[in-house]
Amino acid sequence: MDIRARFMPTLAILQHDLGTLASNWLVRLWLLVSAALVFLVVSGNWPRVEDGPLIAMTLIPYLFMPWFLVVIMLGVGPVAGARSESLADGLLSRPVTRYEYLLASWAARVITVLGVFLVVVVPAILMIVLANRPEPADPVTAYGIFAALFVVCLVLTLQVSLAFLLGTLLRRQMVAVALLAMGWLVSATVLGTFQLEELSPISLSQAMPALLTQPWSEKEKTPEAIEASDFSEIFKPMGDLMGFGAPPPPKKEDGKFFDREAYKDVSLWRVTLGYGIPTLLSIVLATIVFCRRDL
Repeated sequence: MDIRARFMPTLAILQHDLGTLASNWLVRLWLLVSAALVFLVVSGNWPRVEDGPLIAMTLIPYLFMPWFLVVIMLGVGPVAGARSESLADGLLSRPVTRYEYLLASWAARVITVLGVFLVVVVPAILMIVLANRPEPADPVTAYGIFAALFVVCLVLTLQVSLAFLLGTLLRRQMVAVALLAMGWLVSATVLGTFQLEELSPISLSQAMPALLTQPWSEKEKTPEAIEASDFSEIFKPMGDLMGFGAPPPPKKEDGKFFDREAYKDVSLWRVTLGYGIPTLLSIVLATIVFCRRDL
């Protein structure tokens, strides 16, 4: 059998769900509000916060509050509520298996969530590191930026996967959203008291400045800052227009929330395993339950 023909039903479901999500009012509203929030965070803290903590401030809403509510609402939809009532006719009348439908719907929501996150956050990060700002005491590194973006994408994928699992088990959309929201808040708070960045999004948020300044290799004595001389002229008019101007050297004060000393040994591998394993387990369990249940 031709490989392309074999995956054609899955690709058709993926394309259909992506189009549906692109026209969804919740996704569009989330995109606009999250962009406005990032703008307010960056502009409000531009003169007095270093690059690392400022970038971390733009990432925190996606790790913990408030955007996880939007993510789980998008993740629960395909397997719970009114959508589940039309699954039987759809699966019986089309050459598509249950796991193909589930994985295609899951992939569409992961792509949408990560797309909104990257479209909003990446331009803000580029503006922060490439603008004409004073040299920070602890400059961010290219490796640190990619690592931070990867970790947040992994946490968002976990949120979608957990929503898929609860939606499959409960079939009631609002009940699944309420239980998952409560469980996410409680677990993040409890685990955060033990400073477990591998399991708690609160601790991971606190560890972001330390992760952003990590070099690629421990052999590097001093992490090199991202070169901004070639790009400063590009971003200077934008900064002047937004009222940023040329700020004085920011003080090295991360506040009580960020604690670089406590998280100086943050490990990307531990964080990846801490959030990656539950993501895989959620997908596998959701697929098993969905394939065995009566529609």
